[in-house]
Amino acid sequence: MANLVVSSPYISTLHIEGTIQADTDDGFSIFQDAGSYRHSYVMGQIKRLENDSNNLGIMLYVDTPGGTVFETDELYLRLMEYKENTGRPIYAYFHTMACSGGYYLSMAADKIIMNRNGITGSIGVTYGTMLDLTGFMEKYGVGSTSIYVGKNKNMGSVYEPLTDEQIDIFMSILQESYDRFTDIVADGRNMPIDTVVKLADGRVYTPIQAEKNGLIDQIGDYKTALGQFKADNGWDDQTPVDELEYQRERTFFEIIFAMAKMRPTELQSVLSLLESPVTGPAYYYQGQ
Repeated sequence: MANLVVSSPYISTLHIEGTIQADTDDGFSIFQDAGSYRHSYVMGQIKRLENDSNNLGIMLYVDTPGGTVFETDELYLRLMEYKENTGRPIYAYFHTMACSGGYYLSMAADKIIMNRNGITGSIGVTYGTMLDLTGFMEKYGVGSTSIYVGKNKNMGSVYEPLTDEQIDIFMSILQESYDRFTDIVADGRNMPIDTVVKLADGRVYTPIQAEKNGLIDQIGDYKTALGQFKADNGWDDQTPVDELEYQRERTFFEIIFAMAKMRPTELQSVLSLLESPVTGPAYYYQGQ
């Protein structure tokens, strides 16, 4: 049930599923997930709920490997703004994965309930993998010329190896984002920063490990999370729940291809593993 229309108090479950990133309209793709994350939709729904006096609170349904630093932080700030302006609670339910940026945004939650089969953590930041094709090009007699002013203007290009200075530059950028991440976790989980840093080495945690280390509050399924949300806040068990989940409409051709049960070729599958779904600094877990 989505966009429930009621004139009485209700709670909303806001689905955060897929890679958190800016909206893209890449056109036709038979393999694109119809229910993938849509940043403008999620941000707009939070603002709408903030302005709806019948809304009692938000349950975050988190199933994501994270995403870009900018959009993740923007979403976190919007959730915090909702809490500050309304005084209403936010809870988070972790489904199969709530990693990196998924954990970051959940620091806006008052309580976190995690599915017993999920993973979380991956507290860290990445710039992705940068390829150096210079050796390959030299072997096959391929030359290239890059024209730029400023010795570090072209850093990250596949046509030139990174210098030690350029690696230090990238690391300084990532360090700022990492420090912000650990500060937000320390604040959101009421933990000493030294404790957070020890946990924030990029690893993922099982539900039992996460609960033991104070990263979550409880282990349970979605039904348990909703029941806890209602019970903790004194709401009746029959309080309506508005499920907010973005669904992209499939094109005619996508429907036809889906009916034909077409699948990506082996080559397409292998090449897709080399592509990162995010660019630039990201709170993203690449081990999925």
